[in-house]
Amino acid sequence: MAMEAAARATRDVYITAAGAYLPGEPVDNDRIENVLGLINGKPSRLKNRILSSNGIKTRHYALDEHGQTTELNEELAVKAVQAALAHSELTLDDVEMLAAGTTQGDVPIPGFASMVHGRLGGRPMEITSTSKGSDGKRYRRRQALDALASGGDQPFAAYCA
Repeated sequence: MAMEAAARATRDVYITAAGAYLPGEPVDNDRIENVLGLINGKPSRLKNRILSSNGIKTRHYALDEHGQTTELNEELAVKAVQAALAHSELTLDDVEMLAAGTTQGDVPIPGFASMVHGRLGGRPMEITSTSKGSDGKRYRRRQALDALASGGDQPFAAYCA
């Protein structure tokens, strides 16, 4: 009975700060192929159709004018975590859990959260990585919220989408 009561015990969880980071200047739809290149030397035949259906007006790319990577995925995530911490009363030492993921990491192993934590620094903390696109974002958020709500050892968590 005591274990069942403990399993049901939860506490309220609040988002107290958020941070974001976008690399480079915004690229509008007319300039996408200038950044990403043409398909076999030709403009995309489906570009306008896709763009009109998705509603996206600008994007940010971690690429320079020669198509070279300017920042790694984990560097982007670290800057977002640092921005969230800058908007809060917490420091990195207060964070006890990092839930991070990406659709496509720069390397297959170690997991993305390990890469972010390694670049972020700080003390040892619980980490979790996912790579499931939109479903992964919901899963990471749920893991962070569940860890906080359970009243366990994680009073503060960082979540990177």
